Amino acid sequence: MSSINLLKPPNKSDGHLTVDDFISYPIWGFAADDGDEVMPVDYPGYLIAPNGGNGWFIACEFTLNDKTNLDGVINIRTTNRSLYVLKFPDPNRNFSHSQLIQGKKVE
Repeated sequence: MSSINLLKPPNKSDGHLTVDDFISYPIWGFAADDGDEVMPVDYPGYLIAPNGGNGWFIACEFTLNDKTNLDGVINIRTTNRSLYVLKFPDPNRNFSHSQLIQGKKVE
């Protein structure tokens, strides 16, 4: 029987997350409320902020008006229910394409 590695990867800078990181862990949260390091977060049916953080990077699929589906990531803030950033992967599976939409409240 093969063993399963239950160890989570080390913290990463939010700017260095890749598609593979989101395949392994679809939700990442800030490791500290005032930093740029993120860590994978378990999802038991609701979001629990690691170390008091309130920002989340969540893997998603965008559907465009022409019905094209694009993999991507959204960054949300739970304190004010705002959507801050949309990220789209490049051919190298990195998130070099992003759109800042800071403060758009999600209803």
